[in-house]
Amino acid sequence: MSIWSILLSSTTIWLTLYGVNQMSIQRYCSVPTIKDARKVVWLNIPFLMILSVMCCLVGFMVLAYFYYCNPLETGEINTPDQLVVLFAVKVTQNYPGVAGLFLACVFAASLSTVSAGYNSIAAVIYNDFVKPHFESRALLINKIVALLAGLISTGLAFACKPLGGILSSSVGLLGTTTGPVVGLFCLGVFAKNVSTKATIVGFIGSTAFCVFLWVSNVVEEPYKDYRLPTNSSLKGCHGHAFTPTKIPTSYDPHFGRPGAFYFSKISTFSYAFIGLFFVVLISLILSICIRTGHEKYSSERRHSLTWSGRPKKPSPLA
Repeated sequence: MSIWSILLSSTTIWLTLYGVNQMSIQRYCSVPTIKDARKVVWLNIPFLMILSVMCCLVGFMVLAYFYYCNPLETGEINTPDQLVVLFAVKVTQNYPGVAGLFLACVFAASLSTVSAGYNSIAAVIYNDFVKPHFESRALLINKIVALLAGLISTGLAFACKPLGGILSSSVGLLGTTTGPVVGLFCLGVFAKNVSTKATIVGFIGSTAFCVFLWVSNVVEEPYKDYRLPTNSSLKGCHGHAFTPTKIPTSYDPHFGRPGAFYFSKISTFSYAFIGLFFVVLISLILSICIRTGHEKYSSERRHSLTWSGRPKKPSPLA
């Protein structure tokens, strides 16, 4: 993973979360004016930066704390996803109740975000698929949809382990789904003569390609031999037995196994920008063949929804 993949894919993911995500849009719509919505975004940015820096520092602290005694080698934990929790438990073990408070805060923050997501899913499904045909008992239907979404997501959580862990699977799924969606909105805002049919084909093709990359990564496991850069010792583990991790010497694990499928080595963090890129590329190329004049809406009407076709403010000198 290079600085470019981090920069481009991070931009794509944050565009999704702040620009086209249903939860964000609902929050923007809850304020009186669009000016207030802009203030919300600008006020959120510095706090998000502080939170991101703190998360990075936590990662450095965890690595430093377990550098001389890797808990994956001692058998205390089975997956890297448990490192932060184990770190919190060990650091706060002399302070009764603090470890429980830490876990309570983690669960509270997770439930807050997840509950908003379930409500957003229920609202979208009801308005797009149910309301046009069945408008009665809207509250009950939304509750049922939110409950079903919760049950499905809870079931999918058990699939994280075979998919490489919570972090890897969540990043892969997020990149696979967000990139093509952002590409659709970018086409709608910046492309004047893009065809609807071409856009649909581009979206399906881009999503399928991202899914193919993700499945290849999960099946091939090109970075299976990569390990945390620790240096466990009997002294560091206070005499506890540990099994040193075997690191291959014939190749650099950072670049994946030599015999692995080439596309499987693409970082899951790059999927977001790849999805955006291919949606735009395929749609623009196919739009040359599929003209917008054959579609329901004229190019002039659709152009009014783009950035260049937006209503202009009257000049103060006019």
